[in-house]
Amino acid sequence: MAPSSVVKWSQRQRVTGSCAPAGTGGHPPRKIAGAHEVWVLERIKTPFTLRGLVRELAERGLRVDYRTVWSFVHRTGYSFKKRPNLPKNRTSRM
Repeated sequence: MAPSSVVKWSQRQRVTGSCAPAGTGGHPPRKIAGAHEVWVLERIKTPFTLRGLVRELAERGLRVDYRTVWSFVHRTGYSFKKRPNLPKNRTSRM
């Protein structure tokens, strides 16, 4: 055991009243929450793009990146459809 660890434990004892270690780990809170979450859930009922949602959220005062919006949309069960109403290939039209 290093002498510095004893010094840190005694400092923690003086400040907090206990030398028990502080909590570690956990997940950061989600950025799209509360009123923004309700708004996005309503908004994704109509056609949308992820980049469009990022822009619309920024206009509403919430700055998030593409990955944050993708994670939220994916978590709600939506998936990306490249060709929603078109045949899979050209030969299936004939």
